[in-house]
Amino acid sequence: MTLLLLSIVAGSALAFQSFNRLLDRLPMRYGPCGKYSATDKHKWRNAATSLLNSFVLSVLVSSCFYWYPELWSNMVYYCTRLNEITFAVLVGYYMYDLHDLVSYNKFSAIWPLLGHHLTGSFLLTLVQRYQQGMGVVLFALFCEVNAVFLHLRQLLLMHGVARQSLLFRVVKIVNLATFVVFRLIPMVYSGYCSVAYDMATILAIATPMCNVAIVTVNVVLFRRVVYNDFIRRDNNNKSDEAFIMDR
Repeated sequence: MTLLLLSIVAGSALAFQSFNRLLDRLPMRYGPCGKYSATDKHKWRNAATSLLNSFVLSVLVSSCFYWYPELWSNMVYYCTRLNEITFAVLVGYYMYDLHDLVSYNKFSAIWPLLGHHLTGSFLLTLVQRYQQGMGVVLFALFCEVNAVFLHLRQLLLMHGVARQSLLFRVVKIVNLATFVVFRLIPMVYSGYCSVAYDMATILAIATPMCNVAIVTVNVVLFRRVVYNDFIRRDNNNKSDEAFIMDR
């Protein structure tokens, strides 16, 4: 990894950490309600920072496929500097989030996320090292478009927005639609590409394995999104339901 990319990784981690801390300086009227304004405020800061990360990555990923249309036809072997920058920003976010998770949570509660971030960082490093599969991983990162609405859903609940409100109803519908279009479909197609094309041996093994694990996690997440937002009859305004992966 070049010095430039290492600098971007460090800068990304520092930028997200700084944004997280700046949220504490917001006036109380702009902050969350209930326990997220006191004992669990770190969860609100983390959700807001994750929203920022998802927005930034959505722009970067979309820009890669817009400015370099060759990626659509050659996802395995076509590489660009913007791809590498996108991955560096993501690794920086992983570093920030790992620090934040370890600082405020017990290991037993966060080990799945720790495993996800470490596995993701390992895979991105391999892709960068062998200069193969960048488009495959990048296409899977279209999931960040959905993540924008997933984190927005969290924040609305943390701020006490009623589930019956028009705003929440619109967000939950868009969240479900983008979950299918920008999360499930890209991940399944990326999994197909990872086994259909020849890559370096370690990538040919690691990429499908990571994809299967991530798809499995997202199927569970999809089921919980559907259940919490469209099936449950006792939906209320409890902000402790913001984290659907905890249920």
